[in-house]
Amino acid sequence: MVIAGATNEEGSKNRFRIFPEHWRDLSEGSGLTKKIVREAGLFSVEQSEIKNLLGWLPPVQSALVFPYGCANFIRLKVFPPFKDHEGKTVKYLQPKDSSPRLYIPTYARKAVETPGHAFFITEGEKKALAACQRGLYCIAIGGVWNWMRNGQPIKDLDSIDWTGRYIGVVPDSDVWESKKSDLFHGVYAFGKELVKRGARCDLIIVQKGATLCKK
Repeated sequence: MVIAGATNEEGSKNRFRIFPEHWRDLSEGSGLTKKIVREAGLFSVEQSEIKNLLGWLPPVQSALVFPYGCANFIRLKVFPPFKDHEGKTVKYLQPKDSSPRLYIPTYARKAVETPGHAFFITEGEKKALAACQRGLYCIAIGGVWNWMRNGQPIKDLDSIDWTGRYIGVVPDSDVWESKKSDLFHGVYAFGKELVKRGARCDLIIVQKGATLCKK
């Protein structure tokens, strides 16, 4: 089972160190409290520490680390974001050649491990933590296609008994605002995969400035 929390050597060394810029992103940007940030084991690293975590050094100054608590897997939110060779903006990175993983905050652990218990799946670690902070059982994928690798579902999906569960899938609002069909396909393909595994799914549409509605 994949549970959030710092377990690697860097996490032990930098435990609870959060740079001011990163804290503003967590608190002002996502409404997260110090309590939930500590429970999740988040920590900041300087540029000199990033190469050791990723296996390469991107053109950034610092990063906020989200430990996943499984085989030292982490994802980093980089500061500042940068453009890749295709001109796409990169905000998050994970270790080179690593497979995507499910992000399961500690608060959501009981729901995930209890057969038949309902929970939500959102897009992004901060959103999952924000939901848990508000009393919702919520886990995350890193992006609409981050439940697959090399055309196959990631192994983390096999660690959960999906049979008979209600799952609310909550992607980013930009899925509905964007004209990129790839985002739509990723969301619906993910829902179909969960249904195939026995879950009952609702797609929950979140629009900026609007309340939740189901489709």
